[in-house]
Amino acid sequence: MQWLEGHMRQPAQTAILVPLLLSLGLVAGCGSANQPAAGGLADSTGAGADVSQPAPGERTLARGTSPVAGPWEIRASTSERIVYEDEEVQPAGLDCIMLVLLDPPAGTPRPGAGACGEFGENGLGALELPVMDRSGRAQVLLFGRAPARAAAVEVTASNAEPMRAHTIAGPVDVDARTWVLTVPPGLQQPRIDWVTAEGARAGTRLDASHLMDRGRRLAATAEPNP
Repeated sequence: MQWLEGHMRQPAQTAILVPLLLSLGLVAGCGSANQPAAGGLADSTGAGADVSQPAPGERTLARGTSPVAGPWEIRASTSERIVYEDEEVQPAGLDCIMLVLLDPPAGTPRPGAGACGEFGENGLGALELPVMDRSGRAQVLLFGRAPARAAAVEVTASNAEPMRAHTIAGPVDVDARTWVLTVPPGLQQPRIDWVTAEGARAGTRLDASHLMDRGRRLAATAEPNP
């Protein structure tokens, strides 16, 4: 994994983040303040869209790769105003994060996901991007934002050892950090917490059960192999 903008940190296990770009024709839903995008990037092939390079106004925060998802980028941007049927569904000027698959596997349902505005609890927010390749291997890329004081984010489950990833410094004008982890789709009772530089858990314990539902359905007929 390559960390950009001078922020060299220990590699996370895998993950993603991305802004919601109507210009790419990929967004199934749009996020508003305090609410993630409804569906994120929905087109499974990215037809008609080139996501290999950031669009104007996007900033690449980190690059990485996953055994199933392949290469990905975490990007940040600022939202544009979106009006649908004469109603503003997204104001301009919200901070957005997005995870983009640069070469999505043929079996995966979405090439990316993201959200604009604040989401989560106590500064900790999480989104998901389930992926599957042609051989049936499945993973879930969990990503989101964490408080500026968070040195790492940890995912725990009743059927797995704790998984932890160092946070990524975001844009200097955003008082938050980003994070990403690749996890198997079969996690039971998953919880997400952020960790201080001294190693103490913050106690947020964000319930991530709903984030795993899509990954479990995707992997229902396959043997997970993260």
